[in-house]
Amino acid sequence: LDISGNFVFGSTNTRVNENRNWVDKTVHAPDADQSGWQAICSALGSCSIQTLKISDIGMGPKGAATLGEMLRSAGEEGGKLIATMSLDISKNRIGNDGAEAIGQAVLSTQIQTIVIGPKSTKVDLSGVEKWDLSGQDLGVTEMVLIGAVMRSAVAQRPELIAAMSFFDISGNFIFGSQPKRNYSGQVIGSRHDPDADQSGWQAICNALGSCSIQTLNISDIGMGPKGAATLGEMLRSACSEKLIGAMSFLSVGGNPIGVDGAQALIDVLPQTQIKELGIGKDLVLRFDEECSSLDASN
Repeated sequence: LDISGNFVFGSTNTRVNENRNWVDKTVHAPDADQSGWQAICSALGSCSIQTLKISDIGMGPKGAATLGEMLRSAGEEGGKLIATMSLDISKNRIGNDGAEAIGQAVLSTQIQTIVIGPKSTKVDLSGVEKWDLSGQDLGVTEMVLIGAVMRSAVAQRPELIAAMSFFDISGNFIFGSQPKRNYSGQVIGSRHDPDADQSGWQAICNALGSCSIQTLNISDIGMGPKGAATLGEMLRSACSEKLIGAMSFLSVGGNPIGVDGAQALIDVLPQTQIKELGIGKDLVLRFDEECSSLDASN
């Protein structure tokens, strides 16, 4: 079933600036009218579809909560009501609450792939070793969703967490973003808003504490001193519980963590099994077994 790109929750007219010209355009009215979506979800609970595409339909937090409830109800029937293998929810403004609702419910079904974010990024939930989500313009909401999925996997699909050894979310806007403008004031993209919104990062750190990953790449994600302190606390807590003792490589390069953030990581590194630390643009520090010597050579 593919209903992507439709005004499922209603629409509104507005004027937008396209190539320096103001034009009238019909846009989504997120979550404005739930009746059509409620009808779809009520019907989907009795289907055995394999692919559900609901990208760019104007779904907001309320619509996402409805979807989460439908998925959960289907899962309570043994996952036989909705044998969906692929779910595409990309390009919707579901917010953190909506992301949490979907993330907690998705593993109660047979869904193997979920598509998220502005670039329609595929997240493989079949139990793959590498989670490479780098450079996908994912933001706070997507991190809340991924964190909820990972936490749910501990109880519902432990093989998903057990298989994961590589986690890369580098180059995403984990703490939020701001418009990037050129000299004439024209928006030409997005830039990091360091440490602005901690909710997505908190969700990821809470989930990572239950993983046994070997490689964690979080370079260029907009992490500042507060985010680095959260990372340090997660590493300290996880190592004390021996949950993340397998990690041997950590990359934090390209983040403005400052002196306080750097100190937070320096204090916890000797308590971990990390042997290589990526900092700066492309510098990798290598530690010996007891962290008594350091090798920064290429």
